Amino acid sequence: MIALSFERFYAEVHHRAPFPWQCRLADDVLDRGWSDLVLDLPTGTGKTSVLDVALYCLARAPDRMPRRTLLVVDRRIVVDQGAEHARSLRRALDRAETPAAKHVADALRAMCGAAADDPTFAVAVMRGGMPRDNDWARRPDQPVVGVSTVDQVGSRLLFRGYGINRRSAPIHAGLIGNDTLILLDEVHLAVPFAQTLAAIRGRFRTARDGLPDRFEVVSMSATVTETAAGARRFVLDAADLGHPVLERRLSATKLAVLVDVKVTGDDESEKRRTLAERAAQHAVALQSKGARVVGIVVNRVETARVALGILRERYPNTDAILVTGRMRPIDRDRIVRDRLLPGAGAGRVRDDDARLVVVATQCIEAGADLDFDALVTEVASLDALRQRFGRVDRRGERGQTSSVILGRSDLVRDDADDPVYGRALAKTWSWLTSIAESKTVDFGIQRLPAAVDENGKARSDVVARSADAPIMLPAHVDAWAQTSIDVMHDPEVSMWLHGPEREGADVQVVWRALAEGADPDAILEVLDAVRPSTLEAVSVPIRAARDWLADRSIDDISDAGATIAIEEKRRRNEKMETSVLCWRGDDTTYVPIKDLRPGDIVIVEAGRGGIRDDSFDPNSTDPVRDVGDLGQLRGRGRPTLRLDRAALALWAFNEMVLETMPVLGEDETLSELAARAREWVETWPAEPPGSVTAAEWKVMRSSLSGARVHTGADELIG
Repeated sequence: MIALSFERFYAEVHHRAPFPWQCRLADDVLDRGWSDLVLDLPTGTGKTSVLDVALYCLARAPDRMPRRTLLVVDRRIVVDQGAEHARSLRRALDRAETPAAKHVADALRAMCGAAADDPTFAVAVMRGGMPRDNDWARRPDQPVVGVSTVDQVGSRLLFRGYGINRRSAPIHAGLIGNDTLILLDEVHLAVPFAQTLAAIRGRFRTARDGLPDRFEVVSMSATVTETAAGARRFVLDAADLGHPVLERRLSATKLAVLVDVKVTGDDESEKRRTLAERAAQHAVALQSKGARVVGIVVNRVETARVALGILRERYPNTDAILVTGRMRPIDRDRIVRDRLLPGAGAGRVRDDDARLVVVATQCIEAGADLDFDALVTEVASLDALRQRFGRVDRRGERGQTSSVILGRSDLVRDDADDPVYGRALAKTWSWLTSIAESKTVDFGIQRLPAAVDENGKARSDVVARSADAPIMLPAHVDAWAQTSIDVMHDPEVSMWLHGPEREGADVQVVWRALAEGADPDAILEVLDAVRPSTLEAVSVPIRAARDWLADRSIDDISDAGATIAIEEKRRRNEKMETSVLCWRGDDTTYVPIKDLRPGDIVIVEAGRGGIRDDSFDPNSTDPVRDVGDLGQLRGRGRPTLRLDRAALALWAFNEMVLETMPVLGEDETLSELAARAREWVETWPAEPPGSVTAAEWKVMRSSLSGARVHTGADELIG
């Protein structure tokens, strides 16, 4: 092992040399462990590689290092990209043949007695307790690399795992609360959860015979403002600053012009439309000046939708896409794979003729590996703006860029209190105005001055206000630990994850083409055969979901964890008693809307609407594509196909194929229908006609040609 180094391991896995800080971090962790470590690293320096460091150190020192590593971040698109990094790392180790990588792979397998052809570690992506999300929890001895959100990891740690059954709750709490390294990314977005983790680590964990006393929490951020006493602050050193790749990224000039957007009146929708119009105008103008890929980042989902509509209506030659945190992963994956990364990803092959406008919300602020030529952004708190400009010239290839920051007149007044960023938005605008030259500020990583007061102390008023978590008492822990009985006074865990002032946690909404008037038992039978998948679920704040399902008004949703409410939604409404179908595995049932719980999986009729431009839109009544079969194939590797025209719409069959779809005859047996269904599959075109890949299409055709037929509310091949 003496000859093994992180530099060699990283180079063999990724086929490129690591940055100096990555090697230094690996050596530091092997020497002193993870305790009290704070990673203060600028955006674009490769923080996700901390997962590589964790696995390497675990293989080198399995008796001292946590067996499970969880990267936790409060941005959903980052979860997806982090998960892909983990999967890519596992693929490389699973087939490793070079000395250092193979040594690490063998050491990881040896920890749980895995065979040479078994996976080296488990990848966990926690989205809400749906089947196969929890496979990582079946064995406590296997190494795990997980990527998830504050809601999912925090609720499980506190015995109230969102979307998992109560029988599993103590298992998840035990696994996450022991022998685990939690990497809390962009800690400024999750202050209450960081406080909760500190309380657990400092007051509620004691050593137990037979259990490893390993539970570490590492904060990571590009915008660390202060650290706790005794913390080890890990920063770039001279070797990093002099590294040719990092130096180019850190020294890039990112000029941003401050533009006032005048709004009047009390109509909030009109104000947002005015801002969206200006954003679209500036994006098109920047493209005309040579910026081929431009990002528009705004603070509310509705504003983003309006901006996209304006671009399509007024600038029809402009190619534009929408990216929010309120998308089904199966839709987001398609957009990221086919449009976002090829058109705006860092390291892409640049095409002088390719132009794209990416309209987005806060979901791209943290960790998303995007590289815009220019940015048009709504003003936000300073920490949020720094994150957004981390997506501009991310690799320093352009050297100098020009962008625009829009300040809505009613929100940048000194007394303004923004629903998402509080008073920090106006304070940030005022500070930027004070340091601007000709209304221009340089947001380059090494060029933007620190925001300090007259005493040279970092200003806290320009950072988004974060509520503190309540003090955690032994009585709270005792109540949560009761998982086999109903507790009369059960503390709501979301307050310890996001603070008492934020909206409650999310529910997962899944759209399915349910047969109208079908017997509930038959619907449950089909759902059991084609179980809801994380890939087809949209995360919606629970209050917004309740109001939408009860046909009440929803003003807007933010991707920063806030639901912007209007007074109408505070009224009582008898529709809150209406029942909706909640998928809870064997306990699936209909529950009143008012009784929905955080993490619940709500099954909605596809014809109800609720998605437009692939993002959740409560005002849309357009039928939603049922992607259940595709989710089953991608998420579980199980080909199924429901013989239902609404469900088949996903596959974009031509009318001839649909017209010949077999239907169970009055006197026909299932075996006879199965035979006709297999013949029908043989008539499918050779090329995939819809959203599926060629490989998926081949699997579907070959697998279904010999499949059984399942009966339920709809006929199902699978």
